[in-house]
Amino acid sequence: MVAARQQLEEWQKLELPAPDEERGFDPKDRPVVLRRYRDMPTGFVAKSVLDNAGIECFLQDDNVVRMDWLWSNAMGGIKLWVREKDTKDAEELLSLGPASQTSGEEQ
Repeated sequence: MVAARQQLEEWQKLELPAPDEERGFDPKDRPVVLRRYRDMPTGFVAKSVLDNAGIECFLQDDNVVRMDWLWSNAMGGIKLWVREKDTKDAEELLSLGPASQTSGEEQ
């Protein structure tokens, strides 16, 4: 027990770089949940809009909901993940309504 405490104290004295810094990881590349969807079609449409715009994203729990849609509410829905640095652009794209995504016709 004493040896374990001594070892822990020695490790705490060492100033090691954070794992993210060591690998050159940019914190803005961290994935975040942008939105949650109860139904698969709305999640797939949102993902396809972002994919088409060149924003990397992925859906989580879509396969579970595909097997049994009743699980959607229990699991917190289908989660749309994007990089933290892309959240603003992604939110702007997804907030556009279907009318503003038409071929440019004025109303």
